[in-house]
Amino acid sequence: MSQTYLNMINEQTEKKPIPIWMMRQAGRYLPEYRDIRKNSSFLEMVYTPEIATEITLQPIRRFGFDAAILFSDILVTPQALGMALTFTSGVGPQFLDPIRSIDDINQLKSNESYLNPIYETVRQVRASLPEKTTLIGFAGAPFTVASYMIEGGSSKDLKKTKVMMVTEPKLFSGLLDKVTEVTINYLEQQVIAGAQALQIFDTWINHLDWYSCEQYSANYVQKIVTELRARKVDVPITFFGKQTSVFFPLFQSTGVNVISFDWNGNLSRIDSQLAPEIGIQGNLDPFILYGPNDLMVNRVKDICQSVTSGRPFIFNLGHGLMPDIPIDSVQNVIDTVRSVEF
Repeated sequence: MSQTYLNMINEQTEKKPIPIWMMRQAGRYLPEYRDIRKNSSFLEMVYTPEIATEITLQPIRRFGFDAAILFSDILVTPQALGMALTFTSGVGPQFLDPIRSIDDINQLKSNESYLNPIYETVRQVRASLPEKTTLIGFAGAPFTVASYMIEGGSSKDLKKTKVMMVTEPKLFSGLLDKVTEVTINYLEQQVIAGAQALQIFDTWINHLDWYSCEQYSANYVQKIVTELRARKVDVPITFFGKQTSVFFPLFQSTGVNVISFDWNGNLSRIDSQLAPEIGIQGNLDPFILYGPNDLMVNRVKDICQSVTSGRPFIFNLGHGLMPDIPIDSVQNVIDTVRSVEF
């Protein structure tokens, strides 16, 4: 059966429906998700295939998105390297023993069987999805994942990460190399298990300057994509980061098929500057979903009509859905996108 998401990326035809999915579409804004969350911790949900499968499918059943993205987290790869992770309400992710020295890096030992439950989730989701719905697997990019490993959790300025980056660049690169290796294997195994597309999240590149973004983000994304292609992983790959609207020239030569843009970017201008073979995904500010319907409809239509070059275009948000987003607003965005002819 035809898939709107994959057709948009793979088939060069003049007019076709605009595919839509939303980052964090499986999550806390859904009452059915909150019902499950009452009885399970976040990591229990991630590593229990039956629960993760159900959560992944919930937004597909409710909204009929053109793609399902695996319910998981970008910080599973450090766990596969032996780091202990906790999620605390009101605090977020925390690593009990953050990376601060070469000895800490040397203690990282790969145990990729830790990720086997996630591959089982991929298999179960793929078997349960409608044939028209694409399954997207994902991973965090090395820079963003390493920042959590160094900071010990979330950070407003990534001070510890950036100090290590500029004062001990070999140490920093060594950590990124370790994360890169496990990330490549993780993404490959997701495709083997049934993922039909991939997305790489380097969310925190907005903390970097141009040179650092090239050296520590774009170069590593290129390493990941190049190795995946060498391993015959031929599914479409999308890249997302905050400030892609600034940094996109660094990523158009990494081998990715699509760049997902934050809400700061003018897609019409980006469309005129981006390499013609690269698709565009994005980029509605999710806060617009709190606003009146006429504002939402106008912004959605503006975005849908901003990509005029004929390149692949996928509608998404400039970042993820918030927990208290009105469900009706999500449906209204979907209905508006599907009323626009690309």
